[in-house]
Amino acid sequence: MGNGVFLNAREGQGVKKGSAAKRESHVSRSGASRPSPDELVSEIHRRHAAGEPGRARQLVDALLRLLEPQLRRQARGYEKLSGSLLEDDLVQVALLEALKAVETYKPEKRGRQTFSTWVEWRARRAIMEQIRLHYADVRPSDAAQRGRKGQPKTRPMPLVSRDDAAESLPGSLTQMHDAALALEVATVEELYALREECARLRREVLNLDPKLRELVSRVHGMAHLQPEILPSLPLTQMQVLLASFSPEDVEEAVASLSPDVKAMLHVALRAKPEERFATAAGMRDAMRVALARRHPGYGRQEAAAEWAQVLAEGSVLRDEVEFGEERFFPEGLEAHELEGLKRE
Repeated sequence: MGNGVFLNAREGQGVKKGSAAKRESHVSRSGASRPSPDELVSEIHRRHAAGEPGRARQLVDALLRLLEPQLRRQARGYEKLSGSLLEDDLVQVALLEALKAVETYKPEKRGRQTFSTWVEWRARRAIMEQIRLHYADVRPSDAAQRGRKGQPKTRPMPLVSRDDAAESLPGSLTQMHDAALALEVATVEELYALREECARLRREVLNLDPKLRELVSRVHGMAHLQPEILPSLPLTQMQVLLASFSPEDVEEAVASLSPDVKAMLHVALRAKPEERFATAAGMRDAMRVALARRHPGYGRQEAAAEWAQVLAEGSVLRDEVEFGEERFFPEGLEAHELEGLKRE
């Protein structure tokens, strides 16, 4: 489609606004000559570069009218999640995000991604964030908060996301739950199997009635966990990566360690879980044995005797060196310092 679809810069000179508006409405009503969103965005950028902000605003309005049916269909897909939010509210959020996307969209940096696809992705994130904030806004009214100083703030409630864990909202319940599962499995296969179960569970929660879903997601699983590192590779790629390491690589990494520590690591890094230490206590006992072999005869009694020797030698130097903690070295204190200790 050529530039004849748009009004060039000369048309704005000596032409009334009414005739220009009629011409634009005629173009928009004609299905054959309606410009695509990408063409409108390109023209908007050209108008801004040419110093015609008024014409650029008109084109932005035409662009938003063109995108509104698409964004309305997208907002309608979140009906089960929206709760008391209206469809028009979500459409308004999506339109605002589309308006922001006009300035940031650069075709040369987006590959084959069209402006409509770019807006759809951004609108989805904005709608989910709006729903999350709406869910979190369950706190006493301003009047109820008056005069209540020192009350803890209501922490925002993360929303169960429809997206894949890699695309879910930052700090969402999905990410925190997956991070907790990553600490409870022994192999990569178990981790991915548990994530499949979590996906089915999230789907069942999303199919509940909005009020029941809200109750379940707010009452259960509310502990704020510290997210750990999640798998960054698909299962097949991770298996290939793990298979590329050999016992020789492990031996090279632990070459500088003592034989006892090497033996302990060999047990801890067994490929089969049943060949590893059964409990943390078993690994602790192995570490104690290794420590006793490297430093024989050193235990609790030896540590207590060494500490007593430090106190005795330090007390002699108390009058010459001012330590930060006088209670460890009571000998040689001044009279006013002794009085202070008695009062404490």
